[in-house]
Amino acid sequence: MTPIKLSELPAAPSLDGTEIVPVVKGGATQRTTTGAFQTSLGDVRYLRLSGGSLTGPLALAADPSAPLEAATKQYVDNLAAGLDVKPSVRAASTANLSLSGLSTVDGVALAAGDRVLVKNQTTSPANGIYIAASVAWARATDANVWPELPGAFVFVEQGTVNADTGWVCTADAGGTLGTTSVGWSQFTGIGSPSGGTGITVSGNQVALANTAVAAGAYGTAAAVATFTVDAQGRLTAAGTAPIAIDAAAVASGTVATARLGTGTAGAATFLRGDGTWATPSGSGLANWTETVNSAAPNIVRPVVAFSATNAATDVDAAITPKGAGALVAQMADNTTVGGNKRGVRATDLQKSRAMASQVASGPQSVIAGGSNNTAHGNEAVVTGGASNTASAQNSTVGGGTGNIADANNSWIPGGANATTRGLFGRGSVAAGRFVMTGDAQWGMMVMRRQSTDATATVLTSDGGTPGTGNQVILPNDCTCLFRVDVVARRTDADNESAGFAFQGVIDRNAGAGTVALVGTPTKTVLAEDVAAWDANVTADVTNGGLAVTVTGEAAKTINWVAVARLVEVVG
Repeated sequence: MTPIKLSELPAAPSLDGTEIVPVVKGGATQRTTTGAFQTSLGDVRYLRLSGGSLTGPLALAADPSAPLEAATKQYVDNLAAGLDVKPSVRAASTANLSLSGLSTVDGVALAAGDRVLVKNQTTSPANGIYIAASVAWARATDANVWPELPGAFVFVEQGTVNADTGWVCTADAGGTLGTTSVGWSQFTGIGSPSGGTGITVSGNQVALANTAVAAGAYGTAAAVATFTVDAQGRLTAAGTAPIAIDAAAVASGTVATARLGTGTAGAATFLRGDGTWATPSGSGLANWTETVNSAAPNIVRPVVAFSATNAATDVDAAITPKGAGALVAQMADNTTVGGNKRGVRATDLQKSRAMASQVASGPQSVIAGGSNNTAHGNEAVVTGGASNTASAQNSTVGGGTGNIADANNSWIPGGANATTRGLFGRGSVAAGRFVMTGDAQWGMMVMRRQSTDATATVLTSDGGTPGTGNQVILPNDCTCLFRVDVVARRTDADNESAGFAFQGVIDRNAGAGTVALVGTPTKTVLAEDVAAWDANVTADVTNGGLAVTVTGEAAKTINWVAVARLVEVVG
């Protein structure tokens, strides 16, 4: 059949009912029928529509999009790997995105219409492939329903971190878009690798960089191996160091005595500083002997004795604290067992207390024994008894129970439930109480002052200005029977003296201003060399007690002393 020129072909797509195939031969485009195709060309360099074999590679422009289109090898490989290949994205996220506006993602300034892989959202169901926009982003049309996500694969074109990487969606089928978690995992990395810390890259070879550590064994029986490791876990230095174990590091276990030094270890030997075992040359403490007695009457409670054995006939023994240390019978532990810390240079031999504060806590204070006693004041002393308190400087309770010496230099020899009422130098004694401490007691105060003129002067227990802490001051609702003896002597010349005695009753009701003498006290002038000298007792409504007032003589120095004996009832 004679070939037909293209210009001679009719407009219809077929000439004899068979498809016309354009061919090129001799530089001119021609068209022929299928039946005449092979005979017109005369060789097998061309593939017939009815079939044939290619002897070279055939490159297709894209993956198939219609059911009967030819498939690329890439498309088939991806299907074999379970991947659903999507068109590439310009950038991929490295952190949570707002999914709105044209921002910069992984170093890429986005433009409207750019495809973006979103894989790092705080809310995982929001991950996916999006189209960037100046307003809210929308999911890409090829990934906007759930079945399009499982196995989806996408390639990233640009980015500081994600450029030239491929990512696959790890979500499973059957999820709900916007509700089910969507994860993305890196699948490929086409870009050239770069070496990190300790990593070198040369062509296709990736190697570990050498460190300064020499090959070999480290550590011996006498030395421990030492190593330095960097942040990447690489060994950067190694060496040995002599074995030297700090004693504090040995927290458990024991060491055989034979390994501690040379010589013979035993019950009668000790380890010397030079690492050898030796036998003591002496017997320890040369002047003391320790003994134990568990025979009757010490069967139930044995006695351990530490006895002085010096050669002298009579030997004193002392336990001497160091510096400002206290001498105690129990170690302080802030509980009722050992009590609180004692005062400096205090002595506390008490071994039983109901409260941790019941100790000799004042400087130089003393508790000699008893139980539940407290010595808070400086140089305060409680010699025994129970539940006694000496809370002021130089206050003293000799014993008894429930007594309170609460003023400087105040004192209570014993008895029960007496109080010194906060009065300087006062002494008190009681044998019990009606309701409260001090409501049935006897007391005594020594008062003094010096006069140099004829002005009336009130005597006080501390020799100072009269107040509420140095006179016979009564509590509210108190009646007191008093006996006061006053003696005077001139000190700038001899042979002038006087003596007075008073007896009476005074009471106090609801306050200092209510104090008053009950009846008229008796006054006896026992003797006086000078008639102008005088003494009197009055109610002190300012301070609330009994005032002992004396009057001397001009140009004469006279010392006055009074002793007040008190019987008090409160209620």
